Amino acid sequence: MKFLLILLSIITTYEDFTYITVADVPVATAKEEVKPLVDRMVYEFQTNPELLFDWAFKGTGQQGDAEKDAIVLSLQEVKYNPKKRFSHMVFNINVDGKPKFKNIKVESSVADSLEGNTMLTRLDIDYKGLLFNTIYLNFRIKPINETNCRIVMDTHLKFGWFFNMFVSKKVYKQTLEWRVDKFMHNVKEMAETGEVKD
Repeated sequence: MKFLLILLSIITTYEDFTYITVADVPVATAKEEVKPLVDRMVYEFQTNPELLFDWAFKGTGQQGDAEKDAIVLSLQEVKYNPKKRFSHMVFNINVDGKPKFKNIKVESSVADSLEGNTMLTRLDIDYKGLLFNTIYLNFRIKPINETNCRIVMDTHLKFGWFFNMFVSKKVYKQTLEWRVDKFMHNVKEMAETGEVKD
């Protein structure tokens, strides 16, 4: 089994009240083999997000760190349309361990396209209110050669005016950016080995 031992690159910028995090990791796997993994990831997110904690989100849950676990999403309901790749979800949002916002309705859709020889999967998450305004993610699979590729994920997150008052750049890094870093390492490991170890 081959591994590309190059460190993941992750950069967060803040523009127009939007946090944009770009993570880029090389993978010792052909792009055609990585695409089904991305498809599985978005499918599990839309149908049963808790499955992702077995691999993609592994190690991003409870960390025993009060600052990192200040904001926790609790899934209540999911409805999924496989033909349209459309999902309707209901969450509660816990802040500092207590339910702060209940019955938050979130809808998501998925679209695939090509940018030259780069495979693009876009996940749009639709919710506009006090908490969030804009959320979408782009997963790009860029070939390096026939047996290696890069996975580049950019997340765009714009909080609603109310929540924006509580999420500083420091809080964003403590609650979200480190999870993106761990998530990308997990995806790389799954793509190269077929499993994510503890």
